[in-house]
Amino acid sequence: AIDGLQTTYSDLITLNQLTLSDALFGKIPGNGHGFDLGFTYEFRPVASKREEQSAARYLFKIGVSLLDMGSIRYKNASSWAVPARSGTLNQLEVQPPRTPTQVRDAVARSLNIVPEGTIGDLSMKLPQTLSIQLDAQIRPNWFVGATWWKPSNPSALAQHRAELITIGPRYESPELEYSLMANYWRPMGKVSIGGHLRYRVLTVGSDNLFGFFTDNGLTSHLFAGVTLPLRARASAQ
Repeated sequence: AIDGLQTTYSDLITLNQLTLSDALFGKIPGNGHGFDLGFTYEFRPVASKREEQSAARYLFKIGVSLLDMGSIRYKNASSWAVPARSGTLNQLEVQPPRTPTQVRDAVARSLNIVPEGTIGDLSMKLPQTLSIQLDAQIRPNWFVGATWWKPSNPSALAQHRAELITIGPRYESPELEYSLMANYWRPMGKVSIGGHLRYRVLTVGSDNLFGFFTDNGLTSHLFAGVTLPLRARASAQ
């Protein structure tokens, strides 16, 4: 049953339809600004010359950041609303993959109404988020890290991000790095297992490894990257 419904949607292209050339040459649905602000404190005891050459020389570090402050303005976006009323919505009509227009039409048919809306510029705030990071070295090359992502209370015209708590061990060396993290998605009450592997300049990983083998209610994805290090020339002592 639906007692009331109000939402916004855009008739413009979505990000999964955005090509690289579109992003490079300005054919994008909107533009805006955003920035992050944060600091990190590292505790580093007195180390020998040999220890100073290691990749990480801290015993522990604490970081606090405020992420995604800003907004994006879309052109020719449509917003619509319906008055409060009761009705039955067929879930199959709005399950992904469905475009915003198809969802709007499904709701309208179910409630036997014509949505009223406007077309014009629409400004949406980014999902401003507080991030607190803790990382401790428990033995040479071995670390335990934890991060808390706490989004601010979003307005109706704001992008959303789920609150996330993640914790787990990590191994680091100049040529090899890997981790295994437990992720708790607080609003949904769901847990996922993520990890990453880096060998020299190549990195691959995911924050939902089990999602590739079973339906745990969370989106599965892979990330990969290549690091091109530029070595600094050592100065003579």
